[in-house]
Amino acid sequence: MIAALPLAAALAAGGAAELPRAATDLGRVDPPFAGPIQASVLVRNAGAADAAIDRAVPHCAGCTRVASAPRSIPAGATGEVRLLIEPGRSRGRLRFGATLLSGGAPWCTAEVTMLVPGIDVGAPAAIDLGTVAPGTAIERASPVRIVAVPGAACSATARGGAARAWFEGDGTAGIPLGHGIEERRGRVVVAIDVAPEARDGPVEASVEVELLEGGRAVDRAQVAVRASVA
Repeated sequence: MIAALPLAAALAAGGAAELPRAATDLGRVDPPFAGPIQASVLVRNAGAADAAIDRAVPHCAGCTRVASAPRSIPAGATGEVRLLIEPGRSRGRLRFGATLLSGGAPWCTAEVTMLVPGIDVGAPAAIDLGTVAPGTAIERASPVRIVAVPGAACSATARGGAARAWFEGDGTAGIPLGHGIEERRGRVVVAIDVAPEARDGPVEASVEVELLEGGRAVDRAQVAVRASVA
């Protein structure tokens, strides 16, 4: 859906002028992303004079690029701002955009919203088990945020380093985000049993966290696991 909003300054709750905003909602957008997501926002000039656009400045230098923006928008007309968006590992209700400058001053914002389901394991995605003595076991947990439809399953599988892993939900109700998707919290638990004859040195493993909806893999994330035997 594309919304073209009139560019008349509105008053925020504190009485300060709020920059006019035009927005496009892409709805649900599933990962993985083969390339930048292309989106257009229609900006309407509700003023009595033509608006000369100096440039469009992205709100996020690493995740949003301006593909094109109008040089000017006649009074009462609309102009198209095209954005290239790279969400990366961000999941949930996301917002990207750019600010259009006219006469060297902010004139309006062009924003794109989307709902990206998946797994958020945080950054950096790593679990440090510390130092483990031979013949002992150690267990650690790392928080995970799940954005998915109710009933979606999440699993964790350890690879290498004699590690075991599993996913545990926190038992709380999900928070609705729209489009039939909710946000839930949980954790990935990793355990390592160190053999009595294990030699001193580093232990490295990884955990693959997978989100399934109706048996279909929606998203995957990797968590590094580090430990030291001594």
